[in-house]
Amino acid sequence: MAPIDPHSFTDSTHPLTTHISLSLYFDFSTSTISSSALLTLCAPHTGDLLLDTRSLTIKSVIDPINNTPLPFCLSSDVDPIKGQPLTVSPHQQFENLDYFCHFSI
Repeated sequence: MAPIDPHSFTDSTHPLTTHISLSLYFDFSTSTISSSALLTLCAPHTGDLLLDTRSLTIKSVIDPINNTPLPFCLSSDVDPIKGQPLTVSPHQQFENLDYFCHFSI
């Protein structure tokens, strides 16, 4: 199936994200930002979830229901338009996903 957006790694068979709750923590002395993003999907999903990222160091991905870490992979390949794909591999069906990242400004 053709992608919805040719400038994204998004898989059109995955449910859409309906809400993003973003928290940012600024450390001006080190010129870094740490963040947490809670994603809510429009429908439950089972299997890998592919997300777009750019210039991020992902520290962890957490199941917000039971607060346990989830396996993830941030690709080492960087596309000049799309950035880097982040693949999250939850163990069970989910509708919410929380991930923490760190980046320099």
